[in-house]
Amino acid sequence: SEPFYSFSVRQSAHVANIGWTGPSPERVLGTTGFGLRMEAMRLEVASPLASGGVEYAVHAANIGWMAWEADGAMAGTTGQARQLEAVRMRLTGGLADTFDLYYRAHIAGYGWLGWAANGADAGSSSRGIRMEAVEVRLVPKGAPAPGTRERAFLDSRTNDPWLDNQIHSIVAANGYNLWNCFRYVAGFRYIGMSIYPTGDWAPPFAREMLVNQGGNCYRYAALFCCLAWELGYDARVVSGHVQSVSMGFAAHGWVEITIGGQRYIFDPDMVGSGNPSMWYQRTYSNPPIGYYDLNCVRIF
Repeated sequence: SEPFYSFSVRQSAHVANIGWTGPSPERVLGTTGFGLRMEAMRLEVASPLASGGVEYAVHAANIGWMAWEADGAMAGTTGQARQLEAVRMRLTGGLADTFDLYYRAHIAGYGWLGWAANGADAGSSSRGIRMEAVEVRLVPKGAPAPGTRERAFLDSRTNDPWLDNQIHSIVAANGYNLWNCFRYVAGFRYIGMSIYPTGDWAPPFAREMLVNQGGNCYRYAALFCCLAWELGYDARVVSGHVQSVSMGFAAHGWVEITIGGQRYIFDPDMVGSGNPSMWYQRTYSNPPIGYYDLNCVRIF
């Protein structure tokens, strides 16, 4: 089993309808399976194995990130029915030189996210999603993470409140599942529109797709990219070319998601050309057709 020092970190959480729980040497603060929001938390090092302590900050609804607290002080609020949405944690002193502090958030609708470490953000912001629990692990410096570090923090990438609300509703309606969201986007109707977009085109083109209830390949890509962002994936839209029987090369847009260090192609516009699984999470080395950049150079 992975190294874990069960009595090195002691924590307690203030949970809606329950109040303060703990303090406990267990790994999890809060609850899962009850739909209860965390409102505040405390964290401290018990029986320290080295000099130093622990600091933590929380993101609270309608407040944002609050000040760092340390060594058992309360972070968050009580008596205000205000949910926590994200957390940061870090060790200090000799502990920071000896151990890595890993933690992950359990948020409404999504469940457990990936692991953050040493002051990074875990949970979500700009989405109004309650954090229900936090799991904490203390491991020797440089030891492997307890699990995946992908999708540890979900944040808005669109700067468009209307679009954010639409995207969140679509993701929820599709079970917070990337494949379901891919099939959802593939179901839109095709409408010929402008090509070769530039700049940060995913949010405005995603909005166009929803407003018009259809669009061209770039709008398909834009909407799916925004849905992937909502699910916490490292996604980006790509403008380039694909092989064309009639033209040699055809202008085209698709989505690229990096998972486990590997780049994958997601191309919902092409679903009309064949089995949806052919266009979902394919590597550049094994695509259904050749994918090329704007200079018509093959991407591998």
